[in-house]
Parts: sequence; structure tokens; C-alpha cells
Amino acid sequence: MKKILSIIIALMLVLSASVLLASAEDGTKIRVTIADDKGQLVVAAEELTVTDIDDDQTITVNDALYAAHEKFYEGGAAEGFTTEMTQWGLSLMKLWGIANGGSYGYMINNDPAWSMTSPLNEGDYLAAFVYSDPANIPDRYTYFDKLEEDVTAGEITLTLTKNDYDKDWYDIKVPAVGATVTVDGTPIDAVTDEDGKVTFTLDVNGRHIISAAAADPVLVPP
Repeated sequence: MKKILSIIIALMLVLSASVLLASAEDGTKIRVTIADDKGQLVVAAEELTVTDIDDDQTITVNDALYAAHEKFYEGGAAEGFTTEMTQWGLSLMKLWGIANGGSYGYMINNDPAWSMTSPLNEGDYLAAFVYSDPANIPDRYTYFDKLEEDVTAGEITLTLTKNDYDKDWYDIKVPAVGATVTVDGTPIDAVTDEDGKVTFTLDVNGRHIISAAAADPVLVPP
């Protein structure tokens, strides 16, 4: 009986590995955002079909950023994206053509990713950014409570949250207060309140990129 049970378990493991391999080969749909060191959204919540480019049988942050550069960066990943093995494992060394010694951030579903090899699942949201000041790292990651919304009346209410640190340097999430909303890169007369909320109206039909900016602290654009 034990021998039969062992064979069945082994068969299940082999089948599970086959399913994972097929998923990696077929591709996984991931939303990707990239911000440069000037606080500009160079890729804004674009959906990509990501494949396993490094053959580790898993869709990872590395795969998704490579795919984003291949599709959106002039010259592709060969020009704009570089990684290398360091004492901390696979490390990001160039993002969107900017090499600053490794001062970058990347988040999965608005939480810090452990590494470039962190796994991604279907429908995940990956945000990567270049710190504006690599020496002091003043930037704080922010995100709205909605990634995308269809609006018919034109009025939008959003809540902006900021990833920050407490007195012991533990990660916390707090309302992003006093941030100015931008529409397609242009500031409008709308500022987040003490709860991070803001309401404004769009009067031009079409697809718009809504973001926000502030100088103190510097915000990674949502």
C-alpha cells in the first residue's frame, strides 16, 4: 500500500510541474507601470503577456520588466534593461536606460517585492521606479484605490495611499496628503485631503492617465 501511495504522489508532482511549465510557456498577463528618475510615468498600467525569458520555470519580476522594455523602450531590453548577479542575488542595474548603481524599487500589488526573482501570477500589478536621488532615497511609493475605471458622468473620487516608514523604519501605509492630481501629465486644481481623498471632474472623453505629484516627500507617481 505504501508503495502504491508513493507512486501516486510522485505522479501528482510530475503532473503539477507539467502544468506550471505550460503556464510559463504560454505566458501570463501582468499589468506593468514604470516611472523614471524625473517622476514621469513612462509605462502606465499596461497589460503584457509575460513569458519565462530566463527559463527558471516561473514568471518573475525579471521576466515582466524585460518584457516591458522589449515592448515599450526604444532599443528594447538590450538597451534599457540590465541585471546582474550580486551578493544579494539577481539585481537590477539599469531600468528604463538609467544606471544609477542599483537604486530602484519594485512593488507587486502595491507591496514591496522581495527580489527580481519574486514570482508573479495572472492579473498581478507590477510597479517599478527609479529613485530620484540614489544617495538619499527620498521617494515614497503611492497608489490609488483604483487602477482603472470607466466614468460616464465625468466625476471621479480617488484615494491616494503612501508607503512610508515608522520611527523604527518598518513599512507602513498612510494617506498621501496634499498631493496634486495630474491628468495626462498636467496638474489640475485638485489636491488630496487629510484622508488622501480627492474628487475632480474630467470633461474630455477618451483614455486619460491620472497621477499625482508632491515635492515633500517626493512621490513615486501613482
